[in-house]
Amino acid sequence: MRSTWWPAIALAAGCTGYISGNGNGSGGSQDAGVSTDDGGEPTGAGALVSETFPDSLLQPYTGPANTDFDDTFLRYPQLQNKIKAIFNDAWIRGGVDQFAARIALFGGVDFVTNFLEARGATSDYLLAVDAMAKDVCGQATTAKTGPFATIDATAIGTGATETTKIDQLYQKVLYRSASPTELTAGTTLLSDLTGLGSTPQDAWAGLCEGLIHSQDFLFTLAPSIASTTGAAHDKLMLVRIAQDLVARPPTQAELDALANGSQTLSTLVDLYLSSNEFRDWFFNRMRIKTQSTGSVASDEPARLWTYLATQSLPFKNLFVSDYSVDPNWNMLARTPEHAGTGILSMAGFIDDKPGLPHYTYAARVLGDYMGVTFEVPASVIPLRVNATAASTVQPGTLCFQCHQILTPLAYQRGRWADDGTYQTTDAQGQAIDDSDQGLVATYPFKGEGLAAFASQAVKKEAFIRRMFDAQYLLTVGRNMRAYDDERVIYKQLWDLNVASNGDLKQIIKAIVMSPAYQAN
Repeated sequence: MRSTWWPAIALAAGCTGYISGNGNGSGGSQDAGVSTDDGGEPTGAGALVSETFPDSLLQPYTGPANTDFDDTFLRYPQLQNKIKAIFNDAWIRGGVDQFAARIALFGGVDFVTNFLEARGATSDYLLAVDAMAKDVCGQATTAKTGPFATIDATAIGTGATETTKIDQLYQKVLYRSASPTELTAGTTLLSDLTGLGSTPQDAWAGLCEGLIHSQDFLFTLAPSIASTTGAAHDKLMLVRIAQDLVARPPTQAELDALANGSQTLSTLVDLYLSSNEFRDWFFNRMRIKTQSTGSVASDEPARLWTYLATQSLPFKNLFVSDYSVDPNWNMLARTPEHAGTGILSMAGFIDDKPGLPHYTYAARVLGDYMGVTFEVPASVIPLRVNATAASTVQPGTLCFQCHQILTPLAYQRGRWADDGTYQTTDAQGQAIDDSDQGLVATYPFKGEGLAAFASQAVKKEAFIRRMFDAQYLLTVGRNMRAYDDERVIYKQLWDLNVASNGDLKQIIKAIVMSPAYQAN
């Protein structure tokens, strides 16, 4: 069994397991994880092997074609903002926010009642879309709002005039023209519905509902982009970029600027990345990634991450900064014990991750940010029932496979209580030794305290790749296939990281402007 939560449960119970690569969220990718044995040999440049770009990835990928796909399905806030932008409708009825009332169905997160985001198109999501599409389209045709402010829904004619009207609806809802096949299907649908007794408004509302249910509406990247070129392609690409970076479709002014050449996709990306909209959307995504519970304290890690992205600061500061960020986005100095520890010593990060003897904190840090997976094979569970290991760091034992990195890190967090407070002495008044205590000769993060761990962890290829993955999740909806067919862009991002000193804003732009993202 694998999961972020399993290590904490298993290890607290005294079970054992082993360190394993956890892949990249794609078919067959391998993950070097955090090696506890660099062979003691630095590379020619003086860096350890675990701190350099993998030599094997400099060779072309020759494996099978990938069979996974980007997760470009509209997330809850993106869907809300898209409906509001197109229909000028926040879907509030009788004073009740209908989106909020169905947030669980939509798989959304509000950090008040819902904290886990659903992935992809669940059946519940599609049921909620059914209700939303029917209500929103019916309201628009009746009130002559949104796309129907300029489309007459009170009558259904014949010939070219009507197919111009259908095309207008496609352009306003899907940001593209209707194909000849779609024009024919649209006129047939309107005719069939009225023939069955529907009013013209109901018929137009039915066509509108169909467009909302289409993949071109429900995905940030419209599948129909494959059949477009030139300006039509760039328009759909801008729709994707805007939804990925600022969680809304492009405004008409932005579309016009792209069409008349006063702005390019590249310059519009820059504008988005410099906006408060991007800051707010990025913060939303990082709150989910850091598993915020909605409090000011639990939001602190996400605020720091967002500040680094918006201020073009090195992403290594997520672990090694000596400052924090308040809810008004002001940098705050931290007391000396926090120096060089970034999110690792934030109370909102430590909370719900117990330290010794449970090892939850160490497992979560190593799993979430260093790519280490702790597995507990079914075959060893019976061996650990009603038994306690004499030592978790004795080489050759089952415990050692996991605890060679778990236990030293747990001791390095020794001065931080489970509620996030700092203490230098234990309950008996004895000084707390927060070094790795020399427990494991091959431990790659030796030293005193979390600052020692952090200063070495940020150099590791595993950590750097996790930072790239976080930006991939923001834009592509999945981890980078770094060990498979995306090793070229991985190397490009690696080089950009070196050249830009870890500027997250530049890294995000590089992903968005890459040929794969742009469907070129």
